[in-house]
Amino acid sequence: STGDQAASQSTGYRAASQSTGDRAASQSTGDRAASQSTGYQAASQSTGDQAASQSTGDQAASQSTGYRAASQSTGYWAAALANGNYGEAKISGDEKGSEGCAISLGIKGKAKGSNGCWLTLAEWEEDEQSNWHRVDVQTKKVDGKEIKADVWYQLKEGKFMEAE
Repeated sequence: STGDQAASQSTGYRAASQSTGDRAASQSTGDRAASQSTGYQAASQSTGDQAASQSTGDQAASQSTGYRAASQSTGYWAAALANGNYGEAKISGDEKGSEGCAISLGIKGKAKGSNGCWLTLAEWEEDEQSNWHRVDVQTKKVDGKEIKADVWYQLKEGKFMEAE
């Protein structure tokens, strides 16, 4: 879909969706789904195993749910959310990344962002019955000192640690 207020939607195994334009939206559901949206106030959402979502534009939002989900958003006030095991959330851009949020809430998830944006991470523990439980969620601002720009972080033992 291309054009102002464009929308694109795809459902199915290895589905893909792409939309370009002001207020563009893109949504894809399915295994190995991919969704990409570019434009002012663009939004992109993908659900499924190994799902990927990418959005570019001011106030862009990208959300991905699934095993090894990846979410990447570029733009001023951009938001990227990865909610799945081993998920990755990333905010990129120089000045455009400021005020953005990269959120990874799944088991062994990680996040990174440019200076001025915020990272939110969850920490999980496995019990004796091999069940996972969230034990901590924390948010830190990428300040270039304590939390470096464009470096992957994970929450371990209650602290932001550079990801391995």
